[in-house]
Amino acid sequence: MDFVTHTGPIAVIIFMVNITFFYLWYKKIFVHHDIDMEKMYQEHEDLEPHHAVEDWRLLWISLAVFAFTVTLLVLHHSLGLIVAFVGITGATLVLLFGGPKMPELVEKIDWHTILFLGGLFVMVGGLEHAGVLDSIATAIIDIGGGNLLTTLTIILWVSAISSAFLDNVPFAAAMVPVIRGVAESTSASMLNPMAYTLALGADIGGNATPIGASANVVGLAVAEKHDIKVTWKDYCKVAFPAMIISMIVINVLVLLFLA
Repeated sequence: MDFVTHTGPIAVIIFMVNITFFYLWYKKIFVHHDIDMEKMYQEHEDLEPHHAVEDWRLLWISLAVFAFTVTLLVLHHSLGLIVAFVGITGATLVLLFGGPKMPELVEKIDWHTILFLGGLFVMVGGLEHAGVLDSIATAIIDIGGGNLLTTLTIILWVSAISSAFLDNVPFAAAMVPVIRGVAESTSASMLNPMAYTLALGADIGGNATPIGASANVVGLAVAEKHDIKVTWKDYCKVAFPAMIISMIVINVLVLLFLA
């Protein structure tokens, strides 16, 4: 609830900012589209969402396991569980109770994407052990000069730009000791504001490129399987400006609510 209280209101505001941005960006398409919506509805009026479900038993099993997994993710700190254990537990339960179709479904898993994300985690771990992240912490301390507003702004933008090119999950995890080191060198009371600022910067920054967030990688991989190809140029042309605008708004909100 601490996380929801501090970042939730900002997330809602940024959601509205993004909605406005994308509406204005694609306004011409919305107003002057070449799709006959009424004709399309008439041609597909016989289609119902539940027709897409091929195995209702597996659906209910997956939904039950998903709800159980999300519950564990929310309570993992209180239960003393690590996040990786929760994820593996959910996957194992689906495999155990999924039935005879499981081997076929395992073959359909996008292993290329999983290996790609795993490689990013390894790369970020290498940067941490090489001392790169310690250098970042030292630079933040030097530039911030002990000033909370300046330090939060630096953390916000460093995490955003870095997360655009390194998956934001391993980057945020690797930055935890960095902000802890900054707090120890300045003021312990700065740790919580810096932690929430890091989370916001890494999250929004990850939207900027196709590899910035796991969701981007998975979503584009699924789209490509259905012959929908999105190039880096096409993606960044829209996503990067959206990220910059969101970050400017977040910067103001962070200084108002977290500093």
